[in-house]
Amino acid sequence: MMSPEVSEIARTQPQRSPEPAGERSDAAAASARFLTGLAAAAATVVAAALLAEPEIIPAAPWTIVGIVALVLFLVSLVGFAAAAWGPTSRRRRLMRVGGLSGVAGLAVVCVALAMRLFLPLPLQTVLVQFSDLAGRVQIEYCPTLPQSFAGSATAAELQGTAAVVAVKVTGEVCGSEEFADGVWLYLTRSSITLGAE
Repeated sequence: MMSPEVSEIARTQPQRSPEPAGERSDAAAASARFLTGLAAAAATVVAAALLAEPEIIPAAPWTIVGIVALVLFLVSLVGFAAAAWGPTSRRRRLMRVGGLSGVAGLAVVCVALAMRLFLPLPLQTVLVQFSDLAGRVQIEYCPTLPQSFAGSATAAELQGTAAVVAVKVTGEVCGSEEFADGVWLYLTRSSITLGAE
């Protein structure tokens, strides 16, 4: 049996009415619609970043990771969109799928950014030929550099318009055994013909 003091406190305490199921459903749908917009924005940004990358064959490792992030954001987008306009009974499960995919996509984007910042740019084989022999400067540390040779350059160097092109050659091409790991040459773009192999 309750004491008079306890019963008096129980009577004076405000009773919380349970939230109607319709209101909970509307709030969940509004939240799902908001998250759908965020997932769509994230997928758009990642897709734009991938399109901005120069074409590199084979693809740079961060480009592959970026594609994985894009797929995860698209899965998240589909999950949230289905939760926003789908049946109420499956809304919680769809929200969970969208949330997990979105968080995983964000983590993968961070990995791709770290790779882009700290990994060296991939190189591809290029053919270099001096087209302006009069303008060719003898490179002191490459005494036997031929008129035509193979080297390596980044896709950005190939597609760029800078006056100077950075090309990496082997010590054998350079004519110096000092450069066992190769050496970078900075050549005037107007005096060479540059082609990708």
